[in-house]
Amino acid sequence: MRKFLIVASEKDLASMNMANNIINANNFIEIESFEKGRLYKKDDLLLTILRDNLIEVDYLDNYFKVRTYVFLSKHMSKDKIPAITAHFTGNFSADNKFGGNSNEIAITFPSLHKNLIRELWNRKNEITDYEIITEPTHHGPTNLTNPMIFLELGSTIKNWTDKKAGKIIGETLIKCINNFKSAKKIAIALGGPHYSQRFTKILIESEYAIGTIVPKYSLPYINEEVYKSIIKQTIEKIEYVIIDWKGLGKEKQRIMEIINKYDLVIIKI
Repeated sequence: MRKFLIVASEKDLASMNMANNIINANNFIEIESFEKGRLYKKDDLLLTILRDNLIEVDYLDNYFKVRTYVFLSKHMSKDKIPAITAHFTGNFSADNKFGGNSNEIAITFPSLHKNLIRELWNRKNEITDYEIITEPTHHGPTNLTNPMIFLELGSTIKNWTDKKAGKIIGETLIKCINNFKSAKKIAIALGGPHYSQRFTKILIESEYAIGTIVPKYSLPYINEEVYKSIIKQTIEKIEYVIIDWKGLGKEKQRIMEIINKYDLVIIKI
């Protein structure tokens, strides 16, 4: 079984920007055309360019036997701030209008998340216009049997087609795959805004890696069953829960009652 599959979409300008850089810079060769797209290979690494939108490709397990999926995607935001982000996928509620199954959290790979954010931060001086930040768990797909992470470039067409940024992201991803480092402390995180400077700083500066992140606006959907799923849906053992203490809002007491039922070390920030 191959370890990584890089997943891109021909419908996504940022995705193609990053994917084309990886293909050209690393001498990938096209080895197969199949009903959903094209497949490229370099040594033990695979890259596929699909015809469908990335949030809808819940069929990947039918075509590939890999340990981890890395999605290259455009990032969109209301404020249109240039940003490079990474996040896991999942729906905390019945709302699945952006793909994936209702009430389903995808499998996470916290150490990979940490590697990507930290390595991107190490190249911040080359992409000074961009904010480098983690995002909470959101959108699809959610049902794949191995971990998946979205690596995103945004937030406008100018950014999606920025070849320098696409090059740096591509180089960072390949470096993280080839020089992978497992984190010493594996956590989940709850609270705070959609774009969390606090959780990003944790990933960059501490020993902690973070899997599922539940933002403040999703806390009303977190019950004991969902919380158990968040702990379970990972390939690394979760031993810590990092809490944005002020960022729990009016859900603080209820969320803490759930958290205290489980044997995770609580880290308040």
